[in-house]
Amino acid sequence: SWNLNFVLYFLKKTINYINKNLSGELSLEIIANSLYISRVSLNRKFREIMGCTVWEYVIRRRIYSARQRLFFGESITDAYEKSGFNDYSSFFRAYKKVVGLSPSEDLKKAKADWLQSAFLLLIKTYTWMIPIFPKEYPDHHST
Repeated sequence: SWNLNFVLYFLKKTINYINKNLSGELSLEIIANSLYISRVSLNRKFREIMGCTVWEYVIRRRIYSARQRLFFGESITDAYEKSGFNDYSSFFRAYKKVVGLSPSEDLKKAKADWLQSAFLLLIKTYTWMIPIFPKEYPDHHST
């Protein structure tokens, strides 16, 4: 059994390695070798701590990275290539599995959500400017 400090150290090293090499070639074997641990031990410990396999985590991180890039205006091709996917079809399948929508549907929904949020913020911000005349105050037209 591993002690807590070692578990936290191991987790930090694993995630740092994945993040630093996200756009490059990654596999369970490459990650395990970089940590001087067996693939089986790496996957077992990682799953115990994180609730998913190392590879599931890599895919989620890559999707998150690509999604950020898309939301900041990069093309779909640039987004998936810079996030470590080799082809559009594997990116598309993974995106749909993780996010629940295709990249273009997600982008469309995000824009609609953003516009709605901006509109609601505008309404909340400027509501105080709408003049309210209580009934007890005389109408400015009356003499």
